[in-house]
Amino acid sequence: MNHPTANQQSTPRSLGSGSSVLRSEAKNAACTLFDVVRQLTRENASDRRVWAAVLEHIRKGWDSPFAAVRVVTDRGMTHEESIDENTHAGIWSPLANSELTQAVVDGKPSSRVYRDPRSGVSIVVHSVPIPDRLGSPCGAIGVVTDQMPDTFCLSAQKQLASYVDLVVEAGWLSESSTSANDPIEDASVDTGTTENTNGDAGIDFLSATIAAEFRSAEELAFSLTNSIKTRLNCIEVGFGVVRKEHIRLLAISGTDNVFRNTPGAERITQVMEECLDNGNTVYAQTQSLDDEESGARALPIHRAWRAATQGTNCISIPLGEAGSANAVISLRRAEGRPFVAEELSQLRAQLASIGAAIEIVTKARRGLLSHTANAIGGYCKWVVGHSLLRRTLAAAVIIVLAAALFLPWPYQIMVDAKINSTEGRVYAAPVDGRLDKVHVKPGEKIYPGQLLFEMDVRDLEADLAGLQSEFSLHRIRLVDALRNHANATATAEQELACAVELEIREAERKIGNAKVFSEEAGVVTKGDGHLRTGEMLAFGVPIVEVANSEGCDVELKVADHLAADLAPGMTGWFAGQGEPERRRDLVISRLERQATIEEGRNLLSVWATLDEPADDLPVGATGFTQVTVGSRPGWWLLLHKPLRKLRWQLIPL
Repeated sequence: MNHPTANQQSTPRSLGSGSSVLRSEAKNAACTLFDVVRQLTRENASDRRVWAAVLEHIRKGWDSPFAAVRVVTDRGMTHEESIDENTHAGIWSPLANSELTQAVVDGKPSSRVYRDPRSGVSIVVHSVPIPDRLGSPCGAIGVVTDQMPDTFCLSAQKQLASYVDLVVEAGWLSESSTSANDPIEDASVDTGTTENTNGDAGIDFLSATIAAEFRSAEELAFSLTNSIKTRLNCIEVGFGVVRKEHIRLLAISGTDNVFRNTPGAERITQVMEECLDNGNTVYAQTQSLDDEESGARALPIHRAWRAATQGTNCISIPLGEAGSANAVISLRRAEGRPFVAEELSQLRAQLASIGAAIEIVTKARRGLLSHTANAIGGYCKWVVGHSLLRRTLAAAVIIVLAAALFLPWPYQIMVDAKINSTEGRVYAAPVDGRLDKVHVKPGEKIYPGQLLFEMDVRDLEADLAGLQSEFSLHRIRLVDALRNHANATATAEQELACAVELEIREAERKIGNAKVFSEEAGVVTKGDGHLRTGEMLAFGVPIVEVANSEGCDVELKVADHLAADLAPGMTGWFAGQGEPERRRDLVISRLERQATIEEGRNLLSVWATLDEPADDLPVGATGFTQVTVGSRPGWWLLLHKPLRKLRWQLIPL
């Protein structure tokens, strides 16, 4: 239950102080409310004004946050709500409307408790049916209060019923019509909707309210049969709907599922068919119905049902307008309790909207196929039996649809693409060492001789200084050996000096190569060197990749299931993101056979060449490409995408 928070809910005055308080309030308010209703009736005020005044009087007298009423009479439908200024109708309206509907269906008062386990707040919705001239429920009134003991709930129901009796006694059900200055507002609920021109707004609204509480027609039927069985003390209650002039059995009281091929279900279906054919109430029981029940007959199939059930009282009642019933209810009660006319009259009044509610639930739960079949059936009815012009238009529509489905249509594939270079150069680490600085980033244009990056040479320079010192030492020792005529020592020192000299030249070469310059113009396409500054790199590790801007192709990223439709030589066009209106013609040149996974998709690279040089498009520019694959029939273009998607769901890789 979605209950209001503490700051949204007004604090209703507790009615738990005793039934004497209720009786006192009813006695003190009776004269005032009676006079108000009598005056409004004399003024020929609309039902809406009458009940609005009643609701406001009751709500304020009970210090309630919300009160509502729903009534259906021969003057139309009335739905009114009275709301405390500190609360919101959306909090209480769903609860109250549900209880009003249940009170109309059951025909008896109730006090239902709602609790919110999170906040610990509890409230009670009291609802009482409103009788018409024949005593059958034609609506209900409900009031929200705080929780109270069961004894006081009964007192609250009696007080609420006394208010209803007072309104009826004041002349609300009189034959007076609304005045010319007060237009009929009851024919449609004050919800911002327009008035229903067919006069059925009240019944339709009540039916829709009942239907909204159930997920299927079967669920509504099961709830209805079990409720009637308990209320009328029946042995068995069955409910069926009319489908193409035949009965479809929906529910039998006391059973969770209906098996229509069983003998009992078939017998109930037969008696419902007999009632439907007769168009009025059909019965078989120990005594005849009163003369007031005109048209009711005792027919053979019902007599057979009575005989097969050991003499129980059996009756079937059609629901709906005379001659156009849309549902049938069949009841069976013990032999000692025959049905009477007054009882059946009340039952018909209470079930007046059930047949329409079943239709609403059934239509609301239709699937795509049912909607399509109904649309086609309605179109066929519109065509058949009408003028030649309609038939000609229908034939023309069929011809156009057939042509659209079977004639070939251009099949085109549109995918993302970007400009890539056909030639490129990779600049790698020239020596082992630490990357010191990177002067370019992906997407930048570079020129010949431009410094790209440089390695840290401090270690190399330190090694070079040590080698130079060592070389000088060997030279000094060589000179001393020659002076002392130590030929062997001089030869050894000379060899060591030559080796150190070679190391010095290698160190100088490495220091000279530590700075890497561009050898040609182009665009940096790849390289994360600017993010790897300070990292130790081995010799030959790629740092910057440069594409030659003179030779460029278009790279298409195509899903692997679409790449099967492409082939070299197919034509299309490329449009860049910056100039989507400018299209450049291209031709597919080659396809790669190995897919790569990008963003969870298997993509193949397809290469295409532009017909004209695109000097204004830099390498790495993105856009989209459309390739003309060929022609396909219209039905293939409509179905290949959903079928392909279904295929990948049923046969995952």
